[in-house]
Amino acid sequence: MQAKLAAQMSYRRVVEIMREFLPVSAKINHVTVRNRTLRVGARIDAIELPGVQPRNPTTSYPRLSVITDGANGIQSIYRQLPFSATPILDWFHISMRVRYLEQIVRGLLPRSETEQYTKKALQTYVNKLRWCFWHANAAKAEQRVRQISLLCRIVVPQTPRFARSPEQLDYRLSELFAYLESNHGSTIAYGKHYREHKPISTAMAESAVNQVVNARMCKCQQMRWTPRGAHLLAQVRYAVINGDLATKLAAYRARIDEVPEDVSRFLEFLQRAAEAEPHAF
Repeated sequence: MQAKLAAQMSYRRVVEIMREFLPVSAKINHVTVRNRTLRVGARIDAIELPGVQPRNPTTSYPRLSVITDGANGIQSIYRQLPFSATPILDWFHISMRVRYLEQIVRGLLPRSETEQYTKKALQTYVNKLRWCFWHANAAKAEQRVRQISLLCRIVVPQTPRFARSPEQLDYRLSELFAYLESNHGSTIAYGKHYREHKPISTAMAESAVNQVVNARMCKCQQMRWTPRGAHLLAQVRYAVINGDLATKLAAYRARIDEVPEDVSRFLEFLQRAAEAEPHAF
């Protein structure tokens, strides 16, 4: 129970709740709860996983797609794999950068007729930009980007407030262009992949990290974690989230009760030797 509660809230909060509702010892404190929780995590971590079958030399390597946010560190990881991997730029990060442009255009406050025409034209170009990326139409995307950038630089604003928005839009547009250039070859036909039920975003992985790690160890938790402590607590937390904490602990107990194979063979040898020469023992 202590481990299950500690996987969902701080150790001190667990002690407060247990003292409030359960007849626990007055000596129990957050250190006790932490040690017991990490001990449970170590037991889960000690469960032997099924052995991996050795790869047949004639077997082909897997086809792997790596979805990244475009960071250089992530790119260096998949490039070091012993087999080729197809990089895919996360659609969410592209979409968010286009949304920045849409918000800037939506916030334009035109006063004169020229400014009204400029806002209408920018809305037309920016609203079609997302469609170009979704369908991997690079030629149209480049055309739209050039049109937006040109319009931002040649327009003559009538009011100072309107003048700041095209400058900001041009700056964000150059950021988007540099982002796509640094990840050249990683964009795909996202619409086609989505219709084929293939992943186009890291949202699922990021959601899992947020649920397992951030919600317990980072957000509103003024505490420092050792790598070992964070790892063991994560073992307990994902077991609690999956609902198989009791099953994993039962598997650990069964593993402890089992006699190791080498010991079992040695005992069988002694038994056969005793049966063959009973007076020798």
